[in-house]
Amino acid sequence: MRQLVKDSGAQLFVFGLDNLASCRFLFKESKQMSKKLSIKPVHLVVIGLTILVLGILIPSFFIDPSSTIGLSLIMGSIILLSAYTFFAVNVVKSNGKKSIKWLVIPVLLVLLVSGGFFTYSKYQQHLNNKIYSVSDTIKLSGFNFKVTDVAYNEIPIDTKGINLSDRKDCSVVSEDDKHDCDWYNWPRRNAQNYINEYTRATINYEVVANESMDGKDLNIEVLPDSGRKITHNTGSDSNDETFSWAWVLNLDYTANPKSDFGGALNKGLTRKGTIGVDLQNTEQTIDLKISYKGETRLVRISR
Repeated sequence: MRQLVKDSGAQLFVFGLDNLASCRFLFKESKQMSKKLSIKPVHLVVIGLTILVLGILIPSFFIDPSSTIGLSLIMGSIILLSAYTFFAVNVVKSNGKKSIKWLVIPVLLVLLVSGGFFTYSKYQQHLNNKIYSVSDTIKLSGFNFKVTDVAYNEIPIDTKGINLSDRKDCSVVSEDDKHDCDWYNWPRRNAQNYINEYTRATINYEVVANESMDGKDLNIEVLPDSGRKITHNTGSDSNDETFSWAWVLNLDYTANPKSDFGGALNKGLTRKGTIGVDLQNTEQTIDLKISYKGETRLVRISR
């Protein structure tokens, strides 16, 4: 048993010597190859800088640092920075203090690039979190957005001469006629309740293109303070049971109308649009969320 352990230890020792010799040989060969190719420290510095900037800094501003990719980038940056530090120390030892300037320049460039991306990211975050008011000119990439007017009116239902206040007294009719009596009353009652409980807010806006843009990438969402989801261009033509009274009374009504902004808008042109919202009487504030190619702006509208 002792002989076996002794032999194994000897083999490991020989294996280690072989690996050490191989490493020295590879280092010597790489050094000679560097001389043949005229590779200077500044070349390695530029390569290292390129890897750092393109491979680490730029993606880090668009990737969640807590994700797997984010953690990999952080670990990769630590490894690269450690390798660069080791490389810099060896260059200074070999070439003296004169080489420090070549080592400081890429560090300054990295700091400038990272600082620029950090500042830009924070500025965009500030714009996304900022709350604008009506009549403010909002700048996005390639165009300006502005809410020009907000009006509040009664719900515009064309009753076609139907008296929504007319009711039948179903308590005095026979059981056979009670169904028809209820069928007469409930759509008129629900239509009148809708008029009483809602107000039409009409929001007019305009977009001025500073450069050509695709209108299909522009999304405008209405967010009332109640948290209720607004569905545009619904009403009597939809399957929404909220407007079942319109089906029975044969009324045409479009709730929350929203104009189609359209497609391409060329530089220098202005396009206007309208958004209608049926607001509940308890809803006093709505936010207009404008989204375009990753940018978001918020306009707060209060009654």
